[in-house]
Amino acid sequence: MSEQCTAQAAFSEALNAVKTQQRGVRVILGLPESLPPPRVVGGASRAFRRCVIGRRRRRWFRRKEKRKRRGSPRSPDPAPGPSPAGGVRAPIEGEGEKITARNAGTQGQTGQTGQERSGPKKAEEDVGGPSQSLRREGRKRSIQPCAESRIDIRRASDRPDVKRRRSKEEENGTERKRQVSSSLPSYASSSSPSTSSCARTRNAASFSSLYTVGALLGEGGCGSVYAGTRRADGKLVAIKYVTTNYSKKLLKIPGQPQPLPLEVALMELACGAPACPHIIQLLAWFQEAGRLILVLELPAPCLDLAKFTRQLGGHLEESLARFVLRQAVGASVHCLDRGVLHRDIKPRNLLIQTQDLNVKLIDFGCGDLLKEAPYTHFAGTRLYQPPEWVQGGEYRGRPATVWSVGVLLFALVCGRLPFGRELDIIGAELHFRDGLSDDCKNLIRWCLRKDPYERPDLEQVLQHQWMTR
Repeated sequence: MSEQCTAQAAFSEALNAVKTQQRGVRVILGLPESLPPPRVVGGASRAFRRCVIGRRRRRWFRRKEKRKRRGSPRSPDPAPGPSPAGGVRAPIEGEGEKITARNAGTQGQTGQTGQERSGPKKAEEDVGGPSQSLRREGRKRSIQPCAESRIDIRRASDRPDVKRRRSKEEENGTERKRQVSSSLPSYASSSSPSTSSCARTRNAASFSSLYTVGALLGEGGCGSVYAGTRRADGKLVAIKYVTTNYSKKLLKIPGQPQPLPLEVALMELACGAPACPHIIQLLAWFQEAGRLILVLELPAPCLDLAKFTRQLGGHLEESLARFVLRQAVGASVHCLDRGVLHRDIKPRNLLIQTQDLNVKLIDFGCGDLLKEAPYTHFAGTRLYQPPEWVQGGEYRGRPATVWSVGVLLFALVCGRLPFGRELDIIGAELHFRDGLSDDCKNLIRWCLRKDPYERPDLEQVLQHQWMTR
């Protein structure tokens, strides 16, 4: 026991000697005798917070020393005057009529009376003439003066903490711009597409006076669709809003004096007389700032084919799938004959009327004009991509349409997509559900051939023995 106490006492003496030595070293170096370990508070150590606060204080003291050396103390209420950037500093309230752009000849950039200081010559070019008002109605009191002591080269309108009040001259200029923009012609088509004439200069006011917007029917990546009513005769319509980001491309088509938005141009081509009963009809369209409005026919009651299939247990019987596919292929043939490539044939883009099972193809927003040369850009649903695009980065319009028809038929009769990722598309291995007929499997395999030149034409699909039952 005595040996243990002796060992503990010796250890304590040695530890105290080490601490005394460290304390002496710290005193020699001018450091505090003891430095407590950093304590974590709120996710950051106290030492780190002390460092950040100290940096901010040093910055503040440097700015204060600069102001002292320049001899221009910071005052809470600035005297308005020309800014270093060449414009005019916004006066405080009540002084908007006292200061103009360059008539304060005895005021310098600091706003104090003294010898006139001329700003850079570019300032006069940035002002923009008498149409741009150089006087401001007011600014926040919390903004400090833009003086020599703290030069802020940004204009008052560009600072985030200034609420600039527009003058009457600016408001009048904005109103004139709105009048000019509203007088510019916007592209719009009126009445039925079969009449083939487009009405010009349709704006938002005319749309709201002709149609009433109702409940939301569906939303997508490029816009939303609402139910609506035509005021003239009470006809039910579908109103589709497309954002400008997805309707920037314009197409020049025969019979139209000006280029039309992509989806409008494709529907004008596809819906022209004689119209196809399996393609949704475009009744009118309107151009607004930031969006495009399409007024379409609304078959009622109807569902998209994906919801219709889910209501029937997830897949369709072969007889019903055959009846639906005939109409979808007929609509695709009509589009190709009119020079339109839809590129997004899938259950969600097919409406089916629940009373007579009539099918209509919708949504031409991913389409393009048909050409014989290969396409190097794909627009549509990722899991409907043909393997030649996944592997080689190009595809042709007609074989790619047949591929999408094969994917559509597989989804209708099996209740799922044939491929879950791009590697499966390249492999092109098919796994059917039990109970399908051999003729149905053969048609699907034919449409989903990996080589696009081995796939059938749409006319051959319609003449297949499974389709002619």
